[in-house]
Parts: sequence; C-alpha cells; structure tokens
Amino acid sequence: MPYQIKKHGTKYSVINTQTHKVFSKGTTKKKAVKQERLLYGIEHGTMIRRDGMTSNKMY
Repeated sequence: MPYQIKKHGTKYSVINTQTHKVFSKGTTKKKAVKQERLLYGIEHGTMIRRDGMTSNKMY
C-alpha cells in the first residue's frame, strides 16, 4: 500500500492513498517519517526488535 506524508500548517499526517485511512495526524515530520517506515516494514514482513534492530525473520 502506498503511504503519503501530508503537511497541514506546521503539522504532518501519514495517509494511505488507496484507502484514505489516516495513521497519524498532528505530528512532527520526523515522527511522520518513522511512522511511514514502520507501516512499509509491517507490510513487507519486517519485524522490529526491542533493541531497535530489524529482522526479516518471523519469530
């Protein structure tokens, strides 16, 4: 699914462009980029470990 970061004044939001579902709103650009990366990672099966590292293995 394609995600897009949109700016609303000084705030940002992450939106799925196909379903128009909003995943975060009223956030900073730095947090919006992190949210977008997380959503793409979840979509492609990447696991985020507690120490911040990523893995493609499903535990």
